Amino acid sequence: MLLRASDLVPATPSAGAAAFSLPWLRSRLAVVGGLGALSYAGALLVEAQAADEPPVWISAHAAPVYPPDLSRCGVRCGVLPFVQVHDVRAAFEAAEICLRSEAFGLIVLDLPPAQDLRETAPARLARIAERNGCAVVLLCDNAEHYSGGPLVSLRIAAERRPLDDGCFLLELQVLKNKHGVTQAHTTRVLYGPDGLY
Repeated sequence: MLLRASDLVPATPSAGAAAFSLPWLRSRLAVVGGLGALSYAGALLVEAQAADEPPVWISAHAAPVYPPDLSRCGVRCGVLPFVQVHDVRAAFEAAEICLRSEAFGLIVLDLPPAQDLRETAPARLARIAERNGCAVVLLCDNAEHYSGGPLVSLRIAAERRPLDDGCFLLELQVLKNKHGVTQAHTTRVLYGPDGLY
């Protein structure tokens, strides 16, 4: 039996939802920027698939994400829709179509650096995401400098740095959170290929 994503997720995150987890991002438009943004997005994809909340990856990059890197992190790429578009405007249009279908629990928009966007496209996505309980994550080069408009409810800096043993440390820091604490911070140790980490 097929269900819509809005039938599976509550309209707001539960009080016990851990910061930086998928339930914490439901019904929100989040901007994630920094060198660790792809790593964090990969972890969200794994979480969404484990919870049977289908994700979709939409990219406006000339060089899209490398699926074997995602696969190495645990993402089931065979069931992950990848949408490659030619520009940022088309990426927002594709995301809006995916949101309105109510078929997805997580939508990742992988945006190229230095985008100057009108605020109307992100605002539309934020309103629809809030209505249907979907998490929308915009990946950019710098979460602090990307505008996205007033309806962006969460900004996260995701930085990574190499450790001595060949691993990497992913550091997630909330820059802005309209729905709660703004001092959330966490670190994770990552093992994986250089292409993603």
